[in-house]
Amino acid sequence: MPPISRRELLKTMPAALIVLLPDYGFSKPALTNLIIDMHHGNPIEPSAAKSTGVVAIIHKATEGGNFKDKKYHEQKEKAKALGLLWGAYHFSNNSDVNLQVRNYLDYAKPEDDEIICLDFEHNKGKEMTLVQAEQFISTIYQQKGRYPMLYGGAWLREQVGKRPNELLAKCPLWYRRYASRPRELPTQIWPTYTLWQYTDGEVGGEPRSVGGLACDRSFFQGSVEELKKAWPFTRRTG
Repeated sequence: MPPISRRELLKTMPAALIVLLPDYGFSKPALTNLIIDMHHGNPIEPSAAKSTGVVAIIHKATEGGNFKDKKYHEQKEKAKALGLLWGAYHFSNNSDVNLQVRNYLDYAKPEDDEIICLDFEHNKGKEMTLVQAEQFISTIYQQKGRYPMLYGGAWLREQVGKRPNELLAKCPLWYRRYASRPRELPTQIWPTYTLWQYTDGEVGGEPRSVGGLACDRSFFQGSVEELKKAWPFTRRTG
């Protein structure tokens, strides 16, 4: 089956979810699978997600230089009122990087306890280049004093190849791989993943849903307590 663009999936799916699966079949380390990622087309309510054990949501905020997710702030307010961990991702394209950064930061207004994230993947011929991704990351650091998380799978692997990259290595890796294990990690940059998105709600491991609704879900290598302590994975350096 050819790879499915996250852009296509976002039309029918919500935000990112993390859930605890102590009996998923892995040995060490313990894996927490109570993290989901969402967007405006996802009908999952934060309260419903929390009732199933979800502890963290990473929500789409923006795309390119002008798109803004209309449900972002409403869902953020609900989730944080419930005590859920929160994050925002920007879905990249090949438009002007400064416009993309401005769109993301002005709209998401990420707080210090929230994940900031660049979604770097295939986008129907409008992919952000590696040079643009590096510019985005550097600009985010200049403006926020911390590095963003970097989300990616096939496109990320294609762009970095076997080359090390000191800048990307400063960004926690959110790795997309819908398989029984996170194969082909670019370990010359990241020895391991920070989060592993193992399902898009259709393929990949179980569980694939929240309350019966298909959903992206991700693993964290550690307990819920360790996840809460590590979140949002990057902090201001100055």
